[in-house]
Amino acid sequence: GSEMCIRDRCLDGERGRKMFVGTSTGEVLLINTTTGMVIDSVHYHNKEVTSLCEKNKGRSCVYSASMDGHLRLYEESNGRLHLHHSLENAFGLGVGITRIKNVPSLNLIVASGTGNQWGVFHDTSMKKLFVVHQDEVVTAFEVIGASRDKADEVHKAAMNYTPAQLFALEKETLLTVALAMPSSVVIYTMCTEDFRGVKTLSLIHISEPTRQAE
Repeated sequence: GSEMCIRDRCLDGERGRKMFVGTSTGEVLLINTTTGMVIDSVHYHNKEVTSLCEKNKGRSCVYSASMDGHLRLYEESNGRLHLHHSLENAFGLGVGITRIKNVPSLNLIVASGTGNQWGVFHDTSMKKLFVVHQDEVVTAFEVIGASRDKADEVHKAAMNYTPAQLFALEKETLLTVALAMPSSVVIYTMCTEDFRGVKTLSLIHISEPTRQAE
């Protein structure tokens, strides 16, 4: 059989007494970080697990994404991993998922695929909310900010808004995502209610021509 390698990992909560590990063979392992022992394992992917992230909603839950294109949500209870929800072929048949990142303040997951696409999904139902096709392969992405996340709450506290202004801000559902591609970096800000968005920044890298040796 093929040798198993660790592809990604994430800790269970702030105390980190347990750790979720994704493997090259498609397994998700639950490991005791004190003893190093494998507590439980599940095998719901048929290709390597590329990304794991915690749900961050009180319960011990973790998402896994894989080159098989599927997205899974598990809950850990009494040392056992249970499959809660699944999304098959998130970006279409034959397209793997390269990375996932959760946005708990908006109940969303952002994901990128092996092709030129990235998208946003509901964090519990796994419903596909929208997918964007770029001109180039998305090599990396990062969620810069979201309404009601920690940075947003700190900002609102520092600004001394009136109750009416705070009420209006609480209705906002803005998401800002930065995408890296081979020749550019693009930042989008969008409203997740109707997914109307604007490209707020685009940095284009132009390679210098290669000089021929004389």
